[in-house]
Amino acid sequence: MPEMPEGQRFYVISPDNAVVHGFAVQAGAEAAAVAFGEDAHVVDTMAGAYAPSLFRVIDGKMVVDGQGLFDYRLGLETNLVESANRRALPIVLALLKKGADPNGRDAKGRSALN
Repeated sequence: MPEMPEGQRFYVISPDNAVVHGFAVQAGAEAAAVAFGEDAHVVDTMAGAYAPSLFRVIDGKMVVDGQGLFDYRLGLETNLVESANRRALPIVLALLKKGADPNGRDAKGRSALN
């Protein structure tokens, strides 16, 4: 099974999707997202298959916005393809920032661009 690269675990995506910042600690990512304001997202790129992986600021608070959207154990490219197919833009942006190859393919040969 592919390994996720070392580095930041949590990524904050601004409400307009223009800014993506990585954080090692969830509390820091959540504070940054709340500072960005409504509809900012936090993506946990090390979330397991059934764990919360996507959070969003609603009414000034972090809430779970997606659970089990991907599984870090499958690797960056497979998760990128899956997230693109589900149209989960905040996750796509986080995985690209983490280093996913936009031309990479999953085990079935699909790319995020297909």
